[in-house]
Amino acid sequence: MEFPFALSCLRGLGFRRCLDVSSPFLFSLLLRSKGIVDHVYMINPDPHDFAFTTEILSRLQVKGLTIKRASIEELGESDSYDAIWSISVVEHIAGEMGDREAVAKMFSLLSPGGRLVLTLPVGREYCIQNRPEDIYNTGNPLCEDGLRFFQRVYDARSIRERLANAVGRPPTSCHWFGEKLSGTYTAYEKRWIRDGLGVTATDSWRIARDYQEYGSWEDMPGIGACGLVFDKRKE
Repeated sequence: MEFPFALSCLRGLGFRRCLDVSSPFLFSLLLRSKGIVDHVYMINPDPHDFAFTTEILSRLQVKGLTIKRASIEELGESDSYDAIWSISVVEHIAGEMGDREAVAKMFSLLSPGGRLVLTLPVGREYCIQNRPEDIYNTGNPLCEDGLRFFQRVYDARSIRERLANAVGRPPTSCHWFGEKLSGTYTAYEKRWIRDGLGVTATDSWRIARDYQEYGSWEDMPGIGACGLVFDKRKE
């Protein structure tokens, strides 16, 4: 859902100078290879992800892509972009206010008339998930439970209070996609942890069979993803 959603929010709008905040690198590569945007500045604080992406872009020699190892907090206030996207990222930003501060910073970097596109996981209630490993190599400290912060799973209220309020306005549009039967994703996640990466070989089939779009968060029975668009008014 996340790539097609973000693509639909950016295609055909003539965005020139764009910022990709730590999204899977294939998305920006797609946008540039299709000529949908003029130039993408990609940032990522994960040293392993940064090194891998740098190597791929060097080998493919796709023009109009600039990559930098950095977090959104490190960008200067004078920078501005016509479009910014962050696909399945803000939920992983550590700190009590980490996601709110990051989204507020992204919106502040938009030029007038610009667009911010976000995707993130949602469930029936807001929760924080921790893991034994520092998944993204960003130096997350140990929590009280001896684990490290991994991600937030949002509900409608936390999206409004943590993200929309950080921007200062409701999203221009909001899209919902999730499991048809509650518990489907949790069972899949347990199989993945137990059996390894091979479980993902049938992801496309399973998503087509077991997931669908919904008209609202209230309609969703369980785990899913949300796509948000925030437009910055022209001055």
